[in-house]
This record gives sequence, C-alpha cells and structure tokens, in this order.
Amino acid sequence: MNFMKRVLHIVGNMNMGGTETYLMNIYRNIDREKLQFDFLTYGRIGEKDYYEDEIISLGGRVHKLPSISEMGYGGIVKNLRKVLKKAKYDAVHAHTMYNSGFAMIAAKKENVPIRITHSHTTKKDLSASLKNKIYNKLMRSVINRKMTMCCACSKAAAEVMFTPEAIEKKYKFMGNSVDFTKYFAVTDEEIANVRKEFGIPEDAKVLGHVGRFGKSKNHSFAVDVFKEYTEKYDNDSYMIFVGDGDKKVRAAVEEKVKEYELSDKVIFTGVRGDVPVIMGAMDVFVFPSVYEGLGIVLLEAQAAGLNCVVSENIQPEADLGIDMVHWINLSDGAEAWADEVHLQINSKVTDREYIKESIENSSFKLEKVVNDFYKIYGVE
Repeated sequence: MNFMKRVLHIVGNMNMGGTETYLMNIYRNIDREKLQFDFLTYGRIGEKDYYEDEIISLGGRVHKLPSISEMGYGGIVKNLRKVLKKAKYDAVHAHTMYNSGFAMIAAKKENVPIRITHSHTTKKDLSASLKNKIYNKLMRSVINRKMTMCCACSKAAAEVMFTPEAIEKKYKFMGNSVDFTKYFAVTDEEIANVRKEFGIPEDAKVLGHVGRFGKSKNHSFAVDVFKEYTEKYDNDSYMIFVGDGDKKVRAAVEEKVKEYELSDKVIFTGVRGDVPVIMGAMDVFVFPSVYEGLGIVLLEAQAAGLNCVVSENIQPEADLGIDMVHWINLSDGAEAWADEVHLQINSKVTDREYIKESIENSSFKLEKVVNDFYKIYGVE
C-alpha cells in the first residue's frame, strides 16, 4: 500500500514571487492523495501571504516562525526542529539560499530522509561584506554536507550554491514551469478592457516588466530604456510595471519617472492576479536583471507571445527556442536597449499553436516538472 508523502517547503514568504508562484503551479497539479505540501515562512507572523488561503484550501499547512534575526542562529534550528517533531515529514525542501543550512541541520537531526536545497539564483556574494562572505561560506559547507540532494533551475544557479562534488553526485536539474494554459486563454476583449483600465489607447505600443521591486530586477534601468525609446522612436508609447516589493526601491523608481516627466506614460499596477491578461496588453517585455536564477516570468512572457529584450545575466535555459529572447549587455547602455526594443516591439507572436507546440517539446512542460517532483520525493 502506498501512503501519502508529506513535504515541507521552506521559503521566505508565500507572496506572489517567482519561486512561490513556481511552487504553487506544482502544488495545484500534483496528486494530493500521493503527495502533500506544507510551507514554512520566516518573519510573517501576523501577516497573511498572498497564497496562504489557497494552500489551506488544498490541504496544506503554513508554519510561521519569527525572522531569522529575531530567533538567532541557535533559535532557528531549535524552532525548525519543533516543527519537524510535530509532523513527520518525508522530505524537507529548502528554497532560502544560504539560510537553507539551518533547515538541513534541523532535518538531519530529526532524521528526515530526504533533505533538499534548491538554488533559484545566480547571485554571487562578490559585493557582500566580509561578515556575510564568511557566513555564506560556512552555510555553503553545511548545506553540501547535510543535504541528500541539490536542485537548481540552471547550471549557473547550481554552481553558486553547490560544490563540484555535490553537483556530480547529488544534483538534479529541476526545470521551472508555468501554468501556460492561462496565457493561451486570454481573449481580445480582456486585453481591451485592461488597456482601458490603465488609460492606454488601443493602438499605443506598450513596454512591460513583471517582477518584485528589488535591486536585482533593475527597474531603474528599465525606466532609462523607456525614456530613450520615447525620445528616439515613439513618444506615444507606454510602460507597465507589474509587482510590488521593496518600498524604497519602488519609491526611487517612481521618483525617477517623475524626474523624466513620464508619470502619465508609466503605470505601476502593484500585485495583480491577472498577469496573463496584462501581458497580453504588452507589445514587448523588458528584463534587465542584474542577476537571475532562470526567470520564470520570462517563460510566461514567451507564452504570451512577447519578444523579450533581456540582459546577459539571464540564463540560456530560459529560452523556449522560438526566437523570442534577445540578449543585450547592460553595459551597452539604455540607448542600445531602446534600439533593440524598437526592433522587437512590432513582432509579437500571435500563433498560439506554435507557442504551445514549442512548450510541449520543452523541459518546462508542467506535466514533466510535476513528474520530476514525484521522482525526487520517491512518489510512485
């Protein structure tokens, strides 16, 4: 008889970020009679995260611990062990970069048989303080010794967190996946309605970006690109930023928009539940990340038929192979980016069957990724 397996995913929060949305796409599509997910977050006590109600409706639980700084290093392991003692988990799957070391220690002490650390970013600690570099080095050592398996969305993301020996013996590539059907189901009427909501004329060109406000996403540079594009090519165009995040970063971006006198042309939507529709209202996707694991949102943009102008920091694994991802170096400057945007903005792909077929043949097909999750947890 096969019993249901229960996995604890350890994350920073369960709001609408890339990793969190990725996990929810998997969670919605697993056979929950065979496999169930719970989630543990840090620093979210008293807060309700975006996906929390849905997790509970699907039979999952959300454990909340104080922030890591509040608990202290010893307190983290102690509190994690308390959670693991209450519910006997078949696997602990950590998504918190170097802080995953605490989860690996606690899981090893509680004899959790499957202990996974998952790297979602290519960010290296080159600019970190000496204290943080020492911490990251120690945690990296702990992770590589205590985990039973390591996963990443790209080779570059794996190399940030894991040793060559661990990659050789314990590594499993886990393709990111999206519920692409939502992007294929968007109607012309929905697109027209969302453009009307934002006050965008039907024939206006729209540059777009979706992502959490933070230094890594480089929103400020995207504004520079839009400024160059409006001045050089199309003063009647618009730009949409979807997402929320670091309030200081967002405020600085909004201030730059005001300085450029573009406030009537740049739209900040905040967190939205209709991202597929908003992407449908865009004409080109601008993604100038300073670092990125894979860029799940880039898969979504391609599914929406958007040509994507992206930085050199985007991994090649994010390309669906349908000539919609166009790399350009950040060092080339905003004007060169505006030139590339101009080349791509009139080439939106409207043949949805062509996109569907490309996804079916890729490693990002949802059914394939779900099966990969079954395999790493030993679900038959």
